Amino acid sequence: MTAQPTATAAEPTPTAETTGDGGPPPGAGEYRQVPVADLRVNPLNGRRKLTDIDAMAASIRAVGILEPLVLAPADDGLLIVFGHRRHAGAEQAGLTTVPAIIRTDLDEAQVLQAAIIENNQRANLTPTEEAEQLRRLMDLRTLTVTDLAAAVGRPPAYVSGRLALLTLPDRARDALDAGSITLETAGRLTDLADHPELIDELIDPTGHIDPDLLDAACTRVAVEREATRLAEEAAAKGLRLIDLQPGHRHLATLDLTRAQAGAHRRQACHAVILDRSYDRPRLVPICTQPDRHQPASPPAPADPGQRSAGPTDSGVNDSDGGHGRAAWQAEADERDRQARDADRNRKRVAKARRTFLSDLMGKRIKRGEAAVFVFAGVLDRASQTDLASVGAVLGLTPPVDRWGQKNWRTAVADYAAADGDHMVKAAFTTACAWAEHHISPHTGYDGRATAYIAVLAAIGYTPDPYETEQIHAYQQRHAEHHTADYPAPDQPTDEDTDDPAQPDQPDQPDQPDQQQ
Repeated sequence: MTAQPTATAAEPTPTAETTGDGGPPPGAGEYRQVPVADLRVNPLNGRRKLTDIDAMAASIRAVGILEPLVLAPADDGLLIVFGHRRHAGAEQAGLTTVPAIIRTDLDEAQVLQAAIIENNQRANLTPTEEAEQLRRLMDLRTLTVTDLAAAVGRPPAYVSGRLALLTLPDRARDALDAGSITLETAGRLTDLADHPELIDELIDPTGHIDPDLLDAACTRVAVEREATRLAEEAAAKGLRLIDLQPGHRHLATLDLTRAQAGAHRRQACHAVILDRSYDRPRLVPICTQPDRHQPASPPAPADPGQRSAGPTDSGVNDSDGGHGRAAWQAEADERDRQARDADRNRKRVAKARRTFLSDLMGKRIKRGEAAVFVFAGVLDRASQTDLASVGAVLGLTPPVDRWGQKNWRTAVADYAAADGDHMVKAAFTTACAWAEHHISPHTGYDGRATAYIAVLAAIGYTPDPYETEQIHAYQQRHAEHHTADYPAPDQPTDEDTDDPAQPDQPDQPDQPDQQQ
């Protein structure tokens, strides 16, 4: 039978107990050997599952417990504040006593705070376990996020981000704790917390989430949220929100002066519609009775000899409060003139730019300015998911916005602004992120993905045999599709090779071939 090791073989002095452990200050409690049977597991400990207990037990058998446990008095024994894994390892190693410091000055909130600090420093908690502990401490002490962050030594954005995880449904939290989704993905899911059924649809049977589907869902929810806000804004302002019906017209298309357009809101025919075009909801003013604002025709002359109302006549139709025909016609003519001038100017400057660019192509252009403009377009088209991939490849650390989300767009833009080499690398990795979308788990590689692998191979990458197999499968599918669309003739000729779609022609040696 193996002799039971004593816990005192490698015990430190009491004052060395908590240096670097985030716990109570040295000498704050009584140091002594405590029977293992008197220890009680702390119900406030956020860690649901203790890990590596076998290794801990083996270490204790070899050298004993090097760091005392921290305990607090409880009704039925001593409550473990620090040292749950050491306690489990001691039990497995067969120890009957363990070295400990007894703290009698800790209340429930202080015990929980100490446990949070220890677990944060040792990185033993899952994100949701940590979030549950933070929420519990916040409730116990009625703390704000800022005060809670100061109490546990974390930035407020970090704490608010963790607390937001508690709004997720259980399935999403389980996927996060299991590592199937990242913290960044979970943070984006918190924007969908009001739609748990949508989150459930996004998570596949393996616990993963397709980035493109997540982007689409976030956009859809953001649009609906903004549309709801605009509808509430319209109601608060007393605007009539309706659906666009036949016969209605946008206010901008009516022949109204600026003053008339401003006064239109007070008329019964005024309303607004909710325009959702381009995923950017906005309120657009419309008129439900546009005929009210059209000028009335002048009265017919009393007899053929009577002259028509000219520019000097009033020609005013007071029935609807509008202008007379002459005044209205003058305004219409002026608008037409301005529109023609604007159209001529647009065409003129567009032609000037084309001419300049044509001339420039024959010269050496300033690459810096051109590259900045090109990359700005690339960055504008990239999604947050793309930019997160780019940032990971470049090893960037993104700033955190006020919602606790990582701002990858700013991080990539700042990196690219450093110099020309950084800009090329950022643009290239962005294009690579786009190409990754062309590698589908359902249909395999496509032409874009094949070209992507070819470029990587050209600059030193060694394709995996799996990639080579997928590319060969795509090339074979492409060849079969091309053959099905353009069947080869029975006896191909040079002309047939150039134009596979050309039907067979009988031999006509006396006449030249007619190309169809």
